[in-house]
Amino acid sequence: MNGTSGEALLSSFFGFLLLLSILVFCVYLVKLAITYQAKLKSFQAELTQANKIIQSLRQQRESEQRTFGQLFAEITKNVTWLAPYIANVKTHTDEMNALLQRINQLLDSTKQWNESSRQMLSSPFLLQPWLKNQLSFEKAKSQQPLPIHISEIPELLVQTHLELLEKVFSKFCQDVRQSTGISGYVLEIESQQGLSLTLTGNVEATREECADASYLLLKKRVEENGGELCCLHSSQSIAQYTLNLPATVSELPQFTPDFRYLQHHVADETKAKVLIVESEPEFMDWLYYHLAADFRLTLCQTWQGAQYELDEQGAELILCDTQLSDGDAASWLSTLKHQPEYAAIPFVMLTAVDDPQQRLQAWQCYADDYVSKNSDPALLVVRLNALIENRRLVQQQMLSLSLATNSAQASSSTPVLSTTESLDEQFAKRLRWVIDQHITTQELTVEFVAQQFHTSSRSLQRRVQSVFGLSYSQYLKQTQLQIAKDALVAGHSVKEAAYYAGFTSQNYFGRVFRAEYGVTPSQFKKDASTKPPNLA
Repeated sequence: MNGTSGEALLSSFFGFLLLLSILVFCVYLVKLAITYQAKLKSFQAELTQANKIIQSLRQQRESEQRTFGQLFAEITKNVTWLAPYIANVKTHTDEMNALLQRINQLLDSTKQWNESSRQMLSSPFLLQPWLKNQLSFEKAKSQQPLPIHISEIPELLVQTHLELLEKVFSKFCQDVRQSTGISGYVLEIESQQGLSLTLTGNVEATREECADASYLLLKKRVEENGGELCCLHSSQSIAQYTLNLPATVSELPQFTPDFRYLQHHVADETKAKVLIVESEPEFMDWLYYHLAADFRLTLCQTWQGAQYELDEQGAELILCDTQLSDGDAASWLSTLKHQPEYAAIPFVMLTAVDDPQQRLQAWQCYADDYVSKNSDPALLVVRLNALIENRRLVQQQMLSLSLATNSAQASSSTPVLSTTESLDEQFAKRLRWVIDQHITTQELTVEFVAQQFHTSSRSLQRRVQSVFGLSYSQYLKQTQLQIAKDALVAGHSVKEAAYYAGFTSQNYFGRVFRAEYGVTPSQFKKDASTKPPNLA
């Protein structure tokens, strides 16, 4: 009985322990679950924060990719013009190597010639840098720019008596500064026989050779070294300086990189020709940068140089600084207004200071526009184009006036002019009258027509270009074709029309007529008899 009770008691004790163990295990599991739940919530919070960071980084990366894409597209757009150059680096490198090799050959050959002939010559030097340095040195010495215009400096490698050349050039500049009555000089350089420098001023009076003692000593020394020096003067002004020195001169090989990728930045032959006269090199560079794509530019720093370029090349518009080193724009404009061949060219004044008195003076001199140097470049281009287009419209009207048929004028012994007409209108009528009077009896060369106007052929050509916007040969061709058209419309034969228009060959007349109008003279006559011609 006691044994049975002990076993029951022992069994109950083990059951209690088992129950307690289960209870402890359950408490542990609950605690473990609570800890896991807390860690899970913490992990989820961290995961959510990490997702936010990842999303932010992804958005930032996408934004950076868009920005980089835009930047890359802009860079690609701006440097596309470099592609042909980069592709041809080897070609340009070969050209440069050839150029350097040629220079070394020239240096060696001139050195050998110098040693063999025992000439007292300098080492070879490049003419362009030397001349620019000399001009800068003389400008610094006198604290003012020299009124010397150089239309072109050839690219030459020169070996000559450099010390003597520098002394003569210094004498050039000294005498130019002391000259009175001349606003500027033109320096021309030739290298056909030795080295030749000619400095010319616009002097109409009698010229005599200078008798200055320092000049005579310098001339003697030049002649002793096999050269020539001549200085002509008039009154207190130097008229011309001419220097010839023995020299070995070699033209450098032309280095011609492929600049086709830059063509859209430089105006072609269809653009208007603009003469820029600006004394400040920095602002001239600014003008060239902003205007070179829209106009064919000629650059000058002096009044005298600009007049020289205008005489040689002409211009459709003049853009001039109000203050130049050798004068002012108002004085030059007043001079041009008294020259018929230049009076109608649009003249625009540039100013750094907007002075009301200066502006009033510009309008009193009949300037076409007055522009501040602080103007917007795009606005400047528009204003210049407007002036050029207005001038071209006037030229077209003058051409129409000259080509118009006027039987009363053609048959009169003198051209019919009116006092109410402008000088250009009178010139247009007189020119057409001269052609009508002599077209069948004379070869209408520019020299012959210039004689009828008592002027030079160059002046006549410049006047025709100014009034009509055409060269003399183009104007004569238009006039002849107009006369032929009028004759065909009046019922004359093709042979008669060719004769009236001054063509000696009927076949040549037919080719010229067809090239201009697209139809033969016979077809034109046939169309004119049935309906009004539709040809300009």
